[in-house]
Amino acid sequence: MKTLASSRRAPVRVHNPIRVGKRPANGNGGNSSPKPALGSQLSTWLSTPRRHLINGRWVAAASGKTFDVFNPADGSVIARVAEGDREDINRAVSAARRAFELA
Repeated sequence: MKTLASSRRAPVRVHNPIRVGKRPANGNGGNSSPKPALGSQLSTWLSTPRRHLINGRWVAAASGKTFDVFNPADGSVIARVAEGDREDINRAVSAARRAFELA
């Protein structure tokens, strides 16, 4: 049985050309590619906070709170969505229970 101490292999060196915090400048997520321009309709749609779909209707969070959703590629804000909490869950569960019992 070999042990680590008795093994005489050379250490493995891994070359990683991408350093933490740096982006490649080759167009694969790097800074060399410009962001595509958004149309006015899409910009308007993205700037409007997204709501919860409860009981077949789009409703704001009971608390009125929202949070940002970020693009993982560049850190920009993609959209703003409703922040659900206990009251929103209770409303959704009640609506689902009513729908289930009526079916």
